[in-house]
Amino acid sequence: MHFITDRENPDRILAAFRDALPAGSYLALSHATADFRPVAAQHAAAVYDQATSPVTLRTRAQIAAFFDGWDLVEPGLVQVPLWRPDGKPPRQKELDRIWVYGGVALQST
Repeated sequence: MHFITDRENPDRILAAFRDALPAGSYLALSHATADFRPVAAQHAAAVYDQATSPVTLRTRAQIAAFFDGWDLVEPGLVQVPLWRPDGKPPRQKELDRIWVYGGVALQST
């Protein structure tokens, strides 16, 4: 979804998927953010400014809204290395380098 701009109405796109899928379907979503290192994330995203699909960085709250109509599976919307890690979770120093949230959700009935 980070390659879908606000102008392209990402909520409408996800609603179309949600409405077309049968009950019990899952949505897996990852999304880039500037929540952790804003300046570095903006510089990284700028590389895509001239690309066919620019990167749209969104906050955790904006990404969480994409799950409306779905029930998030534990552990919810978290940085991707924290989504059911094998072994010990990464340290904060390592997490500071991860600019992506991820979540899995079950379609609400």
